[in-house]
Amino acid sequence: MTAPDRKPRLSARDAAVFLDIDGTLLGFKDRPEDVVADTGLLDLLGRLREATGGALALNSGRGLTDIDRIVAPLVLTAAGTHGAELRVPGGEVHTVAASTLDAVREPLRRFIEAHPGSMLEDKGAAIGLHYRLAPTMGEHIVSFLAELLPPHGLEVQHGKLVADVKSPASDKGRAIIALMEHPPFAGRTPLFIGDDLTDEKGFAVINAMGGLSMKVGEGQSCAGERLGGLAEVRRYLEALLAA
Repeated sequence: MTAPDRKPRLSARDAAVFLDIDGTLLGFKDRPEDVVADTGLLDLLGRLREATGGALALNSGRGLTDIDRIVAPLVLTAAGTHGAELRVPGGEVHTVAASTLDAVREPLRRFIEAHPGSMLEDKGAAIGLHYRLAPTMGEHIVSFLAELLPPHGLEVQHGKLVADVKSPASDKGRAIIALMEHPPFAGRTPLFIGDDLTDEKGFAVINAMGGLSMKVGEGQSCAGERLGGLAEVRRYLEALLAA
């Protein structure tokens, strides 16, 4: 896998840009609710939206309400909760029913209460188990979910010190496919930048479309190119604007 040319192979006017948030645009915090966009990022996203003619979308494991909180006052096209919530151009929102997870809500709540340092984030169409404050909990959570979820037809999406319980009918790759059917995304070259296991299905879809997939940081990935960290992501997006 080669490092990306700092002169992008496409320009913002030709690109459909999909961006993860945590670990890609903004750093992690112990409490997910403490993450908020700085003014520099808000300015950059606003200019990207204008330069792409609106073909800019955030593609995150966070819910749409949380995405909007982070980038307020911007309201962007977005895929939230690993694609279970999809706000298409024009503002219409499509969601996977939260009731899909009702059978596991109480067992998950009891598990978190019994394990100090872990946190439960109920996003409606997905439920996150965060263990950033208790990193040794990872193997225990994996074992617990492997036993709990299969009878209910649910799956776990693992990320950096988080495990999201969700329906297998939604993922970041399917969200990209859905948004690429809508103007102004349709007909453009897709670009997706992400940093985590949760982004791999998005990378695979981008690769199949002949687009540009970019992994932030280290670790095995199917992404075609690499960016070194948050600062390099912003430099790359600035270069995309200038191309």
